[in-house]
Amino acid sequence: MLYPSLSTTSQFRRLLPDDRLIFTEGAPGGPAFLIESGQVLIFRERDGIEVEVARLGQGDVFGEIALLDGGVRTASARALKDALLFEIDPAMMRRHIDAADPVIGMVMDILVSRLRSVVGPGGYLRPDTMPRQTTESLLGQMRTEREIARAIRLEQFVAALQPIVSLADGAIAGFEALARWQHPERGIVLPGGFIPIAESARLVGYIDWLCMKAACLTLRRVKDEYGAVADLWWVSVNLSGTHFAHPETVDRIAAILKETGLPPSALKVEITETVLVSDIDAAASVAKSLRDLGVRIALDDFGVGYASLAYLHRMPLDTLKIDRSFIDQVTASPQSEVIVRAMLSLGESFSLTTVAEGIERADQAERLTALGCHYAQGWLFARPMLEAQLLPWLESYR
Repeated sequence: MLYPSLSTTSQFRRLLPDDRLIFTEGAPGGPAFLIESGQVLIFRERDGIEVEVARLGQGDVFGEIALLDGGVRTASARALKDALLFEIDPAMMRRHIDAADPVIGMVMDILVSRLRSVVGPGGYLRPDTMPRQTTESLLGQMRTEREIARAIRLEQFVAALQPIVSLADGAIAGFEALARWQHPERGIVLPGGFIPIAESARLVGYIDWLCMKAACLTLRRVKDEYGAVADLWWVSVNLSGTHFAHPETVDRIAAILKETGLPPSALKVEITETVLVSDIDAAASVAKSLRDLGVRIALDDFGVGYASLAYLHRMPLDTLKIDRSFIDQVTASPQSEVIVRAMLSLGESFSLTTVAEGIERADQAERLTALGCHYAQGWLFARPMLEAQLLPWLESYR
């Protein structure tokens, strides 16, 4: 539920039986409603015929725009099934947005912002001027944003770890953590199913932190299981640019390491070149503080961004990760091999370890070994695995 704290305020609950009108078109702005159970139909009446705008269910909120601006509603609503609703008045809405945790407040602000772009003067969706497909797409995206926010609160985002191996001898050196959504109904959802929407709703940073915590816990348990063999294993976790340069980043990471019991030397934070270009001073300051903490920094997708040598010189980096777009053609294109060779030479000049991403064929691994690349990851070695899959795989690999 988007407003769990409201459940304690029982006087705002009310049950509407089937076919009960909640409000009619042209009504002045009043409460917004959070659906606890049942279904609600939002519709326009045109020439005496109901035109459906949306069909809403548990967890959906409607009436937000009229609520905030006090305008009249340009759509009607009625209960399709017995609907248990929360009434949320303007003052309550504002208090809860202001006082809520960042996720809830941010989702409400994004939701309201999205609705404002497609509402008429009265404050609701304009089905007569919007294609139905556009309306459904907008409502679907808003539902997914709210679902992602709920999943963040319930910590449904976890880490799948993909092994990184030494090209010299095939031994495991570390892992990269990749976010997965453990959806209660859809099962494991890959990043393509939630990252783009989470980014547009500015929620991806919260997923980063959950993924980091889960990855640190998994590696800690792996180290406990394997002892001295795993002493030098690390886990790399991506951190979005907007969060990496945040003043609280170092404290957050230190808290996660303390909570999970993972040594700082076993964590690498991956950033992209975009982070360096957007604010090199802030990025360098955070990176130095992380280095002082004992955490290492990897530059991900190297070669596809715009970072100059001056940026690399200012950052206390440990690792360069060469993007798979260069690896794909390393055995087939002389130009690709020249580029990869130059990247590896640059890494050596800066005393950085190098990791090749996206290795799928043995000939790629052989060529990169010959070129002097240190580590590699890709489906040739293993796919990303949740902890329950990783432990048996490690046993068979050993």
